[in-house]
Amino acid sequence: MITKIQTILAKPFIRLLIEVGVLLVISFIINFWGQVVIDFISGDDVLNLSSYRSSIFPLFLLLALIAVSGLFEKLRINSTWNLFGLPFDKSALRDISIAFLGMITVLLIFTGLYKIFGATSEIVFNFHKYYLPTLLAIFCYAAIEEVVFRGIIFQALVDKIGGVYATLILSALFALVHIMNPGMTLIAFSNVLLAGVLFSVIYLKTKSLWLPIFFHFFWNYSTAAILDTPVSGTSFFESMVIFDWNIPKSQIATLMLGGDFGIEGGLIATFLLLLMSSLAWRFLPVSKNIAQKIELRKKSEIELLNGDQL
Repeated sequence: MITKIQTILAKPFIRLLIEVGVLLVISFIINFWGQVVIDFISGDDVLNLSSYRSSIFPLFLLLALIAVSGLFEKLRINSTWNLFGLPFDKSALRDISIAFLGMITVLLIFTGLYKIFGATSEIVFNFHKYYLPTLLAIFCYAAIEEVVFRGIIFQALVDKIGGVYATLILSALFALVHIMNPGMTLIAFSNVLLAGVLFSVIYLKTKSLWLPIFFHFFWNYSTAAILDTPVSGTSFFESMVIFDWNIPKSQIATLMLGGDFGIEGGLIATFLLLLMSSLAWRFLPVSKNIAQKIELRKKSEIELLNGDQL
């Protein structure tokens, strides 16, 4: 029975179809029953969870997606549950550190540009009971997008058609998911697509989701809290603001800095995303331990399929 399952999952296209179907079903179940569970848990607020309502649903969905992804990975031959991109070794801490340093660099660039365009700012930080729940929600949504678009579905597509085509397809889908966001423009759409390319390149180089997850999270949080702009057109993170920026509404500033869509809608972001994708492909370190495990799994699946054909 186990060998039969391993044989099925060793076929990239069949694995892709099964994974897409299961993830869609899981997402539907969580979405349908999520509100019921949240209402039940926080009914009389005995556990003081009322402030966490906005983060409970994405947390449930994230945990479910990780569990299903881990199960698929565990069922494959010579694999472990976290080989789909969540290794618990030194590379995880390294990737999170790279994500943090990368975002600090981006923040320095944009705050410098803000000053060049004549922007002024003041500190308005207010730590309230909704701050941590909102922070958790931002993290969960960033992680969900990475698990969905750079996780097992992307990886099955890579095995089937190669990294370049898989990156283009999933990055296009990633951009299309955001196409109805407020303030969407051609530049903004292109930049969201380029962000998908960047996160895909990061996974292809590191074979880990830690770096794309945390860079995505740091980007979204910093955009809202420190740069005081919408996150991909979404402005429901006003309560997170630390620095209140007054940015001149000139045409050139909007073109460069993104206007109502946020920094992802400007040409500066276009340049940075292209640059970061190039640097990621050239310089990001590969975990030899993870690469060896993936290579062993790949060889084992080839041998399994060849033996099944005899």
